[in-house]
Formats: sequence, C-alpha cells, structure tokens
Amino acid sequence: MTFLLPSLQHSPQFTDRGCAGSIGKQHFTYLYSRARNEFSTRRNKLSGWSKSGLQPFNPEKVLGGIQKPPEEIAQLQPDAGVNAPHPSSDEPPVTPVAFDGVCLLRKIIEEDVRNLDVRGKLCFQKMLNATEKAFAGRSLLLQRNQELFQQNEKEIRQVVKSTVVGKATVMKYEDIVEAKRKREEKEFSRVLKKRKTRRKTPEPRENIQAHAPRPMEEFCSVLQF
Repeated sequence: MTFLLPSLQHSPQFTDRGCAGSIGKQHFTYLYSRARNEFSTRRNKLSGWSKSGLQPFNPEKVLGGIQKPPEEIAQLQPDAGVNAPHPSSDEPPVTPVAFDGVCLLRKIIEEDVRNLDVRGKLCFQKMLNATEKAFAGRSLLLQRNQELFQQNEKEIRQVVKSTVVGKATVMKYEDIVEAKRKREEKEFSRVLKKRKTRRKTPEPRENIQAHAPRPMEEFCSVLQF
C-alpha cells in the first residue's frame, strides 16, 4: 500500500480534503509580510514621528495644524444666556398641561416673588414641588397606558384571523363586495354539504329489540288440563 501514497497525495480528492483548498491566516501573513518588511524601515518611522511632533517632541507642531474656531462665534457664546428672550410680564400666564409648562411657569413665578418672607417662600416652594411631582406622575401614567394600549392592540391583531378576499390585484369597491359575497356563498354551501354528509347516529340495539313485533303466543296463555 505504500506505493499508492504519492499518487493519492496528488489526486484532487486528497488535496480538497480537510479544507486544503481554503485561504487561511498564513496566506495573508505571507502576502503582507513583504510589504511590511519593505516599508516599515527605520527611516520611514523616524520621518513619521518627526511630522507628528513625537521625535523630537514638539507639541506646538501638533497644535499649529489644528483649525481654530471663528472669533464671531466665540464672542457670541458668553452673551447667549443674557440675551435669552423672557416672556413679558404684561401677557397673562398660560395654564400648563405638561411637565415642561410647569417648569416654565415656576421660573416666571420665582422671579416675581422675591420679596416674600421665609415662610411664604417655603410654602410656595412646597406647592411647586407637589405640582411638579403630580405632573411627572401623570406623564408616567399616560406613557404606561399608551404602552398597554399598544400591547393589547398587538395581541388582538395576532388573535383575530385575517380574511383574504382575493389575490393581490387592483380592485374597485364593487369588486371587493362581489368577491366577499362569493366567498360567503362558498362557505355556506360547504357547511350545508357537511351537514348532509353527516351520518345519523344508529339507535341502540335494546331499543330496536323493544320495538320489534312479537308473536301472539306471548300475550295469550292457554290452560292445559
């Protein structure tokens, strides 16, 4: 059998066995090792380090290439909070219906009640905290109800069986009504056919024997002397 091994090794069935024809990690290593050895030289490394400011170490070289922000934007940013629009005191406040509206109304009221005493400020603070908690709880409750509604709607859609009127074609309303009527007639005829072919249950054997005709001798008796 030893003389057959060289011929089997060169056969296609033997070479394709055991993923011999697939490309592995060793092939990529052999392919990219030549390029790495050719370009990863000391000269190229030092040149890259000097351009990035690592050798010799020069941070100014790195910071000099960074683009600076425009001066107009830098000057407008500190005054953004000062020039923010505030609602005028002449306009009547709007009744809040959400949590954001309560927060906005709280800021407006805090600007107008700075002259209250300590107890008045404390009571006012407690009232505002209670209002914010109530609106926050209401928002969470509405969100939970919405999630439950979507969940129930999904379950109903999964349980209810969809009725297919016809194939996917462009149909008018009259064609849809006609197809629905034909489908109902077909369903009704199928139910009638099932009722007709249903076999009748056979009567018990005892009842049949009870209704069977009997001879007259069983009802009359003759005296024998």
